[in-house]
Amino acid sequence: MVINLKSPDLYPMKTYPETIVELLEFDKVRSMLIDHCVGLAGKKGIEKLPFLTNAEQIRYQLELVAEWELLSRLYPDCRIFQYAEIDSLKKVLHIEGYVYEVEEFLLVRSVLEFSSRFLSILNKLEEPEKFKGVIEECKPLEKDEDLLSRLTNTFDQDGSILPDASPELKKLHRYYL
Repeated sequence: MVINLKSPDLYPMKTYPETIVELLEFDKVRSMLIDHCVGLAGKKGIEKLPFLTNAEQIRYQLELVAEWELLSRLYPDCRIFQYAEIDSLKKVLHIEGYVYEVEEFLLVRSVLEFSSRFLSILNKLEEPEKFKGVIEECKPLEKDEDLLSRLTNTFDQDGSILPDASPELKKLHRYYL
């Protein structure tokens, strides 16, 4: 006999009081997790974390945590919790005359560099089947190699314009040296 684990018959509807999250102190756990997040994207993700009662969903989340834990042990310098949200900063790139503040530029560049490095690690995993959930969860990461390349070829690590960022700058730099 085959059992369909997604069948609603296996998980009869249960009603919980509206205060179940507080009664079980799930809100306190969520708050402690948020305190450990470095970036806004992580904090927003934890805020949206649902209160789960479905065994299949809970099992998936536990497997995902185990994958993240293994990945962070294998690559301790490349942790996703350092990821910041840059959607609003990328949108202004198309506004003519808009100039990033140095801090904004450095944030965009660091997120793109991190994403590139992290996705490269995921693509080179020896046993990707061990990290199916992580790989799926990371699909929305910023992937803009063209923008990263242009930023890297235009600015140094401090946000200063490189002397050879354009042919014109290169000529001026040579002329004044």
